[in-house]
Amino acid sequence: RNDVAAQSDLSGLEVERIEAIGTPVNLDVPTYDAAVKAEFLEYNFKTKQVRVEDSNTALLRYEQNELQTPRLDYQFGEEGRLGHLRAAGPGRLLGSLPDNPSKKFEAIWNERIVLQPHQGDHALSLISGALIRVHDMGEFSAKNLHIWIHENPLPRANAKDKQKYEFQPVRL
Repeated sequence: RNDVAAQSDLSGLEVERIEAIGTPVNLDVPTYDAAVKAEFLEYNFKTKQVRVEDSNTALLRYEQNELQTPRLDYQFGEEGRLGHLRAAGPGRLLGSLPDNPSKKFEAIWNERIVLQPHQGDHALSLISGALIRVHDMGEFSAKNLHIWIHENPLPRANAKDKQKYEFQPVRL
């Protein structure tokens, strides 16, 4: 084949990852009710990993939840399950309780937050200066806080539906 024909035939190409750099990078994903605002965004389609960085604070929003942190690495879980999260630097998570959207919560940490599988559940660890506050209910604070979360599969309306999960804190 000649060079022109080879250059115009892109049908065999696959996108492996996207990388965006800007001040800021804005990504809006209405189909998932999600948005990102940061200086750097990378998504790997093959590994389903996302990396977000900002010299000040990156902002990630998913539904009614908003995460603010300078750096975040997230590996999506399979079929609606929890994945792996690592956020470096001080941060804050604001959101609503799943069973009561009018109840607002806030989680704050100074060093990092980690979500990873542990003993059959997932452990969410807020490291250094940890605080969890559920407005009008109370708060926990400590140097480090660890919350174990169990994934409960929800009943499917029919066999073709994707499996969905309910996430239940089981211990602190």
